[in-house]
Amino acid sequence: MAIKLEMAGVAAINVAGAGGTSWAGVEKLRAEAVKADLKRHLGEMFWDWGIPTAASLIETRKAVRIPLIASGGLRTGLEVAKCVALGASIAAMAYPFLRAASQSRENLFAFADMLLAELRSAMFLVGARNISALASSKYILTGALAQEVSSRT
Repeated sequence: MAIKLEMAGVAAINVAGAGGTSWAGVEKLRAEAVKADLKRHLGEMFWDWGIPTAASLIETRKAVRIPLIASGGLRTGLEVAKCVALGASIAAMAYPFLRAASQSRENLFAFADMLLAELRSAMFLVGARNISALASSKYILTGALAQEVSSRT
């Protein structure tokens, strides 16, 4: 699909893997409200369906050259740094900002400051002076992500 999108001329692709909002979960909740048992069952069955954001990002980056936006369950500056290293041009997140903003304006700004500090710390630890250097840094995949990526056919 990513190749088709690139060939069609899209400017960027949002790679939102499993880990963020579960749209099957949203449909389950909507089905419960109208007592649609089959749809509720399907939403529950597929609540956790999907490929994790990091694995989706790696696969998509292999396939296309256009900018990629990483999203889907991102919560920290370290996760943003990892996404950039794996091929994202930028990262997006909603819930952490909404949660902080719902508490207070001060919490919102404190969260943004913490996110930047986490990102800058990760960059420092890999010797990246800027985002471009982070994007070209080498990395090692371990654990479930390494297994997921190596098992893709």
